[in-house]
Amino acid sequence: MKQLEESLKYFKNNNKNMQTTIVIPTLKDNIEYLKTTIKSIKKYAKEDHEIIVVTNNGPAFYIPIQGIKVYHTETQGQGGAVNLGIKAASNEYIYVSDDDVVFPPNFEELTEKAKEVDFLSGNFMENESKGGAAAPFIKHDCGNTYKDFNWEEFEKSSMEMKEDVWENGFGFPLLFKKSLWEKIEGYDIEYDPWGSNIESDLEYKIMLSGIMPRRWRGAVTYHFAQVSGTFIKPEALPFWDKNRGYFERKWGIARAGAPEIWMCDFKINGTNLIYKPEWAKLEDNQNIVYE
Repeated sequence: MKQLEESLKYFKNNNKNMQTTIVIPTLKDNIEYLKTTIKSIKKYAKEDHEIIVVTNNGPAFYIPIQGIKVYHTETQGQGGAVNLGIKAASNEYIYVSDDDVVFPPNFEELTEKAKEVDFLSGNFMENESKGGAAAPFIKHDCGNTYKDFNWEEFEKSSMEMKEDVWENGFGFPLLFKKSLWEKIEGYDIEYDPWGSNIESDLEYKIMLSGIMPRRWRGAVTYHFAQVSGTFIKPEALPFWDKNRGYFERKWGIARAGAPEIWMCDFKINGTNLIYKPEWAKLEDNQNIVYE
């Protein structure tokens, strides 16, 4: 615990200039998980951060949490909800988070890292009760649900297992400038309502813009896993195949598989590429190959 206390003391003294907006989409069924996510933000933050929650799917519903801004869209979808939240954001630096995570105790250090990297994220920690953590995420059990989450164990293990290491890849939460999001036109809402493959599409767009997504293993985010989306909703399962098909039609290439997709360990085939927006860097982009 001494390491955690020293880390938080450092951020309190040194992180005074970068306010951020944290955007979290949520569904009515996930309110208790959302409470845990926001509790972690407030517990570990030493600066004021604008927190925007975007509820979606049907009529608006009440969020019993103080100190947040709430927006609503009747249309279900992670993509549309996040796009709405970012449009309403007051700050240039944006976090995008799921509603089933616990923020890193030192997440404000990740904020400082945004001065060095254009698009970045922390690293996931998951238990193995629902199939195991995907590479390169940390496998460690701090609880299976919000009900049995062990805060003390998470704080201890996340600080012990963090590494001051950069690598290519995606994790959570995502952190970037609002201007970049606007440039690449945000999430593609064609992947809604359930959003499977929407992060992969975003990853490719970031790479197409000439930026390599980077993951910092020094900020460890706990992920409860399979709380929403295609994992536990039978009505959502058909959208996985639908969205994979849409991805291939849009891009003209197949999506990279795991673990390459998590590590950005692939190149975009420029010869077969269909999706070529005006903002894309093509000929001089190190992420694109022509075969």
